Amino acid sequence: MNNVEFDSYLDNGIYPLYPDMEDVPGKRVCGKVDSGPGREFYEMLCKARFCGLYLFPSLPNATSVSQETDQNYGLFKSIVRRNLEDVSTEAFEQRKEIELGASLMGLICFGGSHDDTGVICRSAVDEGFSEERNNDSWNKIGAAECNGITMKCLESKKVRHDGTDKDNPNYDMYQDIQSKNSYSTRQLTVMGYKGQLLQATFKEDKIKAKQSSTVTVENTRERQEALLQAKTHGAKFHVTGGNHATADDLFISAKLANKSAQTKKLEKDKAARLEATKNHEAAIPVVEKLKTKGEKKLSDKDHEIILKAKGIQSSSKMGNKANKLSLVKDFTSKDVEAGKEGLSITPELKPWTHADEAQLIIEINKLLTMKDTAYARFKQQKKKDAELAYKK
Repeated sequence: MNNVEFDSYLDNGIYPLYPDMEDVPGKRVCGKVDSGPGREFYEMLCKARFCGLYLFPSLPNATSVSQETDQNYGLFKSIVRRNLEDVSTEAFEQRKEIELGASLMGLICFGGSHDDTGVICRSAVDEGFSEERNNDSWNKIGAAECNGITMKCLESKKVRHDGTDKDNPNYDMYQDIQSKNSYSTRQLTVMGYKGQLLQATFKEDKIKAKQSSTVTVENTRERQEALLQAKTHGAKFHVTGGNHATADDLFISAKLANKSAQTKKLEKDKAARLEATKNHEAAIPVVEKLKTKGEKKLSDKDHEIILKAKGIQSSSKMGNKANKLSLVKDFTSKDVEAGKEGLSITPELKPWTHADEAQLIIEINKLLTMKDTAYARFKQQKKKDAELAYKK
């Protein structure tokens, strides 16, 4: 789904399910989503945060293990395929044509009797997403259930274990395996065998080592700048340790990107204005030399200084020695036509002042808060909309 489709999915499929949802303790809703397109649409994230829906992107490429709904789809898909097979087989035997339209799709998903063939289809939705199946799915994941957080999904055969993670529910078992292997191989070595050939050691997980070195502290400039550099869902997952996509740091990092662009613009302006001032100051004695000693006393280097002060910075635009001289004469003629006494050098840009430098330093060191973010503006607009609606 793209930005618009995912936003529409939340509007029509999620928000109506929780009419009393609010962004206050006890009324917030946690939404686990995958890391596909549309999950970083800031207008959608502002709306979700405002309504109290906190979106948690799952670990990339791991939804089959970490998402509850994925556990339901196995039975759901099996029943759908079985229904479609029964209908198509019966239609073939009765030599009837069937249309793959909306009615057939609804039949094989929600069950019922097929009018043309008389086949009775099971309800894939009722069976695949029954209360019993849903509870079973929640228990398989272990993120939130009646027994609390059990991290049951880590016991899946799809999850790689290295035996060194103390947070792993099976840590003690892996350490026991390591201890028995070490003891057995040492005994073989004492007995004269090459026990080291059978020795095995759990190595530290490189992914976990990388994660522990990149996870940052919540609500800090460090995390916000790290999020600014994180370009993928995986990178953001490591930076935040899996925090939700509607967290303060995500909104502030988005504003930080705009601030960074503004800072770069100011620094570029500073460099240009300092360069223009430098060129202007270098041209003053050359112009004075031109007025007092004449054009013939100017060197090729003097011509370059004048042209730079006039805004021609590129050597390719200046051309050779003859072309530089011609350009200087053109500028002189234009200045005379404008009523000036001769060649005139004025600063190309305004000088960079102490006030400008102070403003740049303030912009660089300015600490952003939620009041500076798109979410704050969204919230303020919602407040204005509510006031206008009340007045009507």
